[in-house]
Amino acid sequence: HPTIAPYGAFDCADGKVLLLSVQNDREWCKLCEIFGEPEAADRPDFATNDDRVANRAAVDAFVGGHIAQRSREENIELLESARIAIGRLSEMQDVVEHPQNRFIEVPTPNGPLDLLAPGAIVRDAPHPTYGPVPERDAHGAAIRAEVAQKIKGG
Repeated sequence: HPTIAPYGAFDCADGKVLLLSVQNDREWCKLCEIFGEPEAADRPDFATNDDRVANRAAVDAFVGGHIAQRSREENIELLESARIAIGRLSEMQDVVEHPQNRFIEVPTPNGPLDLLAPGAIVRDAPHPTYGPVPERDAHGAAIRAEVAQKIKGG
């Protein structure tokens, strides 16, 4: 973000990435405190958000050095306890393991396959049914006939 610092993605000790946004000077002081360096909040180049934006590279190096000492989940626990805005930069494995996910088994020509189910289920509405994955060209003749008819103006 061009007007907020620190704001961005930081690498954690476990190789995962954490998004961090310090949105005001109170949060900056709290961040420095939880990093064990409360005096850093008063450095002339870090004291205000304008100072931090002007010295973004140094701020990012300071924050990144501290974030890199812990795993993403350890950082999240620490930063959430300080009420500092964070987010996970999800990798595919994070998406697969998300607790709100549901998987469905779908038949395919090569055997059943577990797929991520559509996200929304509406209460009191019929649950959708999922058919098999069609074989190659299973509907090709019908599609080609429909396209040919539309080309002819039908």
